[in-house]
Amino acid sequence: MNRPRKRGQSRLTPLSETLGRSLGRGYLNFMAQKLRVFEVWPRVVGPEDAARTRPVEIHHGRLTVLVPGPAWLDRFSYKKPQWLRLLNNELSNEALVEEIVLKIGEF
Repeated sequence: MNRPRKRGQSRLTPLSETLGRSLGRGYLNFMAQKLRVFEVWPRVVGPEDAARTRPVEIHHGRLTVLVPGPAWLDRFSYKKPQWLRLLNNELSNEALVEEIVLKIGEF
């Protein structure tokens, strides 16, 4: 719906167009890539481990994951290197996770 503009009149850009361009680059693209970590987590760790873990934050390459108790913290600490490798392979370097930190918490 391109109408001819009068001299000196600006063309308003629809918000959807602006957001679409922003998602493809810059901060919004960066955030979308970071959010993919949460999306792929269950597939990466498998359904059994996903049921007992919850990724809650990623900041400066450090992914914080909640576990239900001390026994799970111990058990999953041995799986962190494998999870890290699988997670970064799945993400294809979109949002590189450098470290997984396990914390006891409710979810």
